[in-house]
Amino acid sequence: MGMSRIVARVADVWIAALYPLPKISLIPLLIIWLGTGEAYRIVISAITAFFPIVISTYSGIRQADQGLMKAAKDLGANTRQIQLKVVIPAAMPSILSGLQLGMGVTIILIVAAEMIGGSSQSGMGYLLINSGQVMETEKVFASLVVLAVMGAVIIKLQQWGDRKIAPWVAHDDR
Repeated sequence: MGMSRIVARVADVWIAALYPLPKISLIPLLIIWLGTGEAYRIVISAITAFFPIVISTYSGIRQADQGLMKAAKDLGANTRQIQLKVVIPAAMPSILSGLQLGMGVTIILIVAAEMIGGSSQSGMGYLLINSGQVMETEKVFASLVVLAVMGAVIIKLQQWGDRKIAPWVAHDDR
């Protein structure tokens, strides 16, 4: 998309149509097609993470410094070399941001999917909804604490991975 106007025009129509669609509205359809097992969780995760990652990556690639690309071309780099050595490294901050956003919304939707498709009787979403229905407040709070800790661990692991993948990118070390 970022390197081809034709692909961008075709993909943009699909993204414009599908991105605003509430992903939670796909849960009943996915339960019908996939049941409530691991395939269901994987597909809902992939669908949820896809749009923030693609939109951020596209934005990062489109914002790559044209002067750097021209300089690389003038120095004899072919299109593939320019993409791999100039465009992708320049887009890494946006790509990594998209991955972080995608991870965050995926965690949210997985918990919601487990709440809605709770027939599998497993997962934090199921525990939350089941505990809430029988007024077990302590289990609800314990589940929320576990989710917060899991979220923090996942974000910190992702930040660590970001520093390993792209050490040239200025990382926020909070």
